[in-house]
Amino acid sequence: MFNIALLKTTILKVATLKADTLRTALLLSMIFFTNLSQAELKPFTANYTTQWKMGWFTIDIDAQRELKQLDDLRWQMTFEAETNAAKLVEKSVFKLTQEQRIQPLSYQYRASGLFNEPDRTLSFLPQSHTIQDQENNLIYENIWQEEIHDNLSYMLQAGLDLAAGHTEFTYPVFEKNKNKPFRFQVVGEEELNTPEGTLQTVKVQQIRRKKDREIFAWFAKDKNFLLVKLQDKKKGKTRYEINIKDIKM
Repeated sequence: MFNIALLKTTILKVATLKADTLRTALLLSMIFFTNLSQAELKPFTANYTTQWKMGWFTIDIDAQRELKQLDDLRWQMTFEAETNAAKLVEKSVFKLTQEQRIQPLSYQYRASGLFNEPDRTLSFLPQSHTIQDQENNLIYENIWQEEIHDNLSYMLQAGLDLAAGHTEFTYPVFEKNKNKPFRFQVVGEEELNTPEGTLQTVKVQQIRRKKDREIFAWFAKDKNFLLVKLQDKKKGKTRYEINIKDIKM
């Protein structure tokens, strides 16, 4: 005999389940689109303390990262690190698309002292899909990849992608004379006590083929996913560490 009461109960359970599923989907979509709305660049100046392990001694270096908007389309990221024995300056000029994707336009690298390396001046030419090395008068063809980055821009893109809710991302980074795939994965969240205050951060690991080296980066959720800590270890020993000192946004 057909059980009408059982049918009503079943229909009610299905309706409740669908309602719960719909509420969950709506909640997730609200979170997702909230994160997307936060995925935008904002000018900042961030000062850091840096420790470099060089053999049996450690060098303390003051460092600064600065992001400023040049015009409606172009931005400039600058990294400076200086001590009595060394100086390093990097600059990246890039444009930001409506989809919040960074496209490098030029990159400069200047180092002296203990960091002494050849100068680098690169032009990224998206129309011809080439990279021009102005110091050595070279043009790199057949090397262009979608969403290619320089040594500074990829870290800014990582902050944008974290704000948009991504947990894994890979960027082709042009370094010296070739592209290298930089792969990252979120490994958790961590509370950091810093001179800037207590920061809620997302901890990201760079995935490398060589397991003896580990690189971790911490991005502050309440500071527009700004990089606030970077740690590089080899065989369990710290090679260098960068920690936030103060932030102006």
